[in-house]
Amino acid sequence: MREGVVIYVGDYIHESARIGRGTKIAAGHDIGRDVEIGENCLIECHVSISNGWKIGNNVFIGPGVHFANDPYPPSKVLLPGVVEDNCVICMGANVGPGVTIGEGAVVGMGANIRHHVESESVVVGDGYEIYKRDEFEWRKLEYESSGTV
Repeated sequence: MREGVVIYVGDYIHESARIGRGTKIAAGHDIGRDVEIGENCLIECHVSISNGWKIGNNVFIGPGVHFANDPYPPSKVLLPGVVEDNCVICMGANVGPGVTIGEGAVVGMGANIRHHVESESVVVGDGYEIYKRDEFEWRKLEYESSGTV
């Protein structure tokens, strides 16, 4: 682990996992063998990251997200995936084996992702795109400035 890494109680993190500088990991995690997590990530509580997954830099992972690596469980051949830089994975999302979530993508709350997500896409449900990241950021700014926060 690198400088500035914060890990809270109740986490299982395999000794082979690599965690980048400035990453914060809340409580109640299962982070498997050979997982790589980049720098300046924020991983909320009760996240499961199966063996071999690669998480980029500046990634937000909401509570209760699961990353699978086995397309035919239980199998002897695992298929981890990749979350590229600057992604947002919202609460309760499930990400299937071998999936790549492209740079800057947003995965909506409770989504079930079984195929690759294009960079800068905002996907919900079973992975259908509703708009691009720039519209997500515009909607977020509008919401935050509306005074309802």
